[in-house]
Amino acid sequence: MACSRIIALAFVLCGCAQIAGLDDSGDGHASTPGTVQGAGNPTPRATPCPNVAADQPSIDFGETKVGGKVREASVRLRNDGDADTVLAPAIAGDGFSLVVPGDIALKAHQEMTVQLRYAPTTLGGSAGSVVFASKGQVCDFAPTIKLAGVGSNSSILVSPSVLDFGDVDCGAIPPARAVSLTSDLDSPMPFTFSTATSFFKLDRSSQLVDARTMLSVSVTASAAPKDSLAPVESQLIAQSAAIKKTVGIRLQPKGVVLAFEPKSLEVNAGSTKTITARNLGNKAGTIVVEPTSYKFTIPNGRFDLAPNEAKTFQVTFFDDKSSTTSPTVRVEGAALCKRDALDIQGNANKGGGPGPW
Repeated sequence: MACSRIIALAFVLCGCAQIAGLDDSGDGHASTPGTVQGAGNPTPRATPCPNVAADQPSIDFGETKVGGKVREASVRLRNDGDADTVLAPAIAGDGFSLVVPGDIALKAHQEMTVQLRYAPTTLGGSAGSVVFASKGQVCDFAPTIKLAGVGSNSSILVSPSVLDFGDVDCGAIPPARAVSLTSDLDSPMPFTFSTATSFFKLDRSSQLVDARTMLSVSVTASAAPKDSLAPVESQLIAQSAAIKKTVGIRLQPKGVVLAFEPKSLEVNAGSTKTITARNLGNKAGTIVVEPTSYKFTIPNGRFDLAPNEAKTFQVTFFDDKSSTTSPTVRVEGAALCKRDALDIQGNANKGGGPGPW
């Protein structure tokens, strides 16, 4: 009977401790009311956000006649976020506007096309922008598109005013681009076409531009240079007896340029040497350095490298006979434009050395 009373009293005390919020796990902390210790209660989820991006960073409307026919261009918006949004476009700059003004509703994981218009009111160049900010939300995104155009009174209008091939991986050939000439004349006019450098080529050297029509001239670029990452710039020149038009052309090579220090080294059997790799290019990539001989190991030869960043890796030699290796070097996520040659001499341990196996 006494034992039964002691057991019953223990159960009562245990129940009181749990009611009071005391922890029975032995760590001395109180349990949180409404939770089960160790039950893995889920962390509250963050509020989903929209994530809107535009398919291009800029639009160049080129020449447009003041008081004449307006030019239109489209931009594609995509919401890759998990929440719907309403965008309130804010547009600035002389002559730029939305074809359909007002707020834009964009559901999660959907995309849509927005039409922009350029109708200059003054002669000369115009610069502006359109910002697609979310209405009534605190989520951090606001895609911005730069806008450019030229108000003109010419009878021959060219578009765009600058033909930009954008960023191109070194060694790659970008898709062809086009320049249009629109005639406001009442009679045909012959034109010749040329470029200031041979890097860019045209699909024609001359053409009769008919009255009140548009002519398109295709421009192709050579492979983006590997030996220099400076922008490649030129001009398209369209000329008749009375009219001369020029359009700037631009291409920006992108990639990784690797420099090693030292470029050559000797490593004794069973020992390790350090090499520094620096990215002198203008694009980040993942560097992979691998030995061409099993007698060498490079255990940390895979690493990310941003522009102007330097990192080190180690080379170890294992063998009782001297050997050399010129490691293979490749880049993932970017083009390898240029790199230093890397030569490693392994010196034998006359007493015999352990192998990596």
